[in-house]
Amino acid sequence: LGVMGTFIAKGRPVGRSWANLANTSSAGATFVDVAATVAWEMGAEVVVTATDFGVHEAETRRILSTTPLTSGVTRLHLDAPLTFQHFSGEESHGTAGRSIEMRAKVGLLTRNVVIRGEGEGETLPYTQWNSAAGGAPAGAGDCGNGVCQNLENSKSCPADCVGPSYEYGAAILVAGYTEDFVYCSQEQNCESGYRRSFAGHVEMEDVEMRYHGQ
Repeated sequence: LGVMGTFIAKGRPVGRSWANLANTSSAGATFVDVAATVAWEMGAEVVVTATDFGVHEAETRRILSTTPLTSGVTRLHLDAPLTFQHFSGEESHGTAGRSIEMRAKVGLLTRNVVIRGEGEGETLPYTQWNSAAGGAPAGAGDCGNGVCQNLENSKSCPADCVGPSYEYGAAILVAGYTEDFVYCSQEQNCESGYRRSFAGHVEMEDVEMRYHGQ
């Protein structure tokens, strides 16, 4: 999306857009408790961030309902069980027993104003995007060996690579520009005109970028 001048996009305010996980959610759980009072709508999509070494353990679910609990905690009932554990708690490390707070985040993804990219591979689970699928070892350099290797993507080698590796998705470019106007008669006698400039300006609030790029 390219805009020369001013781009303004403002969605309906959602209030708080993310919160810490209040307590650890185990794999198979059908709800998460967030450490905040939120009024997120039924059907809205949320993401629960990964807390293990696998970045693909971030999960998205939709809210079936919400239940306010005590002490500013809200329970979000999910449309499907969680696949992975998401940690929330404190751990002590070192001889001094220093405490480190580590908690997954739960973020609200849904907005009523959406800027949507191509969405190549949108029907695939995130863990399947460009995942190695056996075949020859990486470095063999042959499209069709069953491994999505460096410099291959879903356009150059669809046999091995799936998902949005080639598509960078939605992006917004906002730029300023300058125009020069010169007056010329029918006899092609031209005189100095005038110049006008526009600065690039962007205002975005509560906007969902779906399948966006970098």
